[in-house]
Amino acid sequence: MKNSGMTIKGNTIILTKAYAQKAYTPGTAEFRELSEILKAYPHLTVTMRSAKQNGDKEKHDGLSIQRMGEIIRLITDNDENATAALEVTKAFYKNADGYYGKVKRWFLANYPNYKNDVANKLNIQQETNTQPEQPATLNLSLAG
Repeated sequence: MKNSGMTIKGNTIILTKAYAQKAYTPGTAEFRELSEILKAYPHLTVTMRSAKQNGDKEKHDGLSIQRMGEIIRLITDNDENATAALEVTKAFYKNADGYYGKVKRWFLANYPNYKNDVANKLNIQQETNTQPEQPATLNLSLAG
């Protein structure tokens, strides 16, 4: 049974937070409805619905649309076609609801390993920019 904020599964009545607040206030329609169900089925237990947590979800902190462009330029060595594809995608979704989410979805579909690609590119650049360490020399002069 499902009714606005109450679901019955097995031997449990699951309430949403908003429904529970009303159901726990005497005199409300939700209170009467819950009371009638519990009177008819006293073996049922009442619990609050909890939000589904996805701890394994990959995070993309700091991934703004501007940052996506910078990443694409870095990964593709300033490839005009790759940069143009981002601009076309931005223009296509410009007035759509969820603009950022749609552009982000496109970016992640085209560059799923962008974090590793950026790290590899930065390591390569760092290796080419560093000069090998010169062995220390010792100047000894024998003045006498």
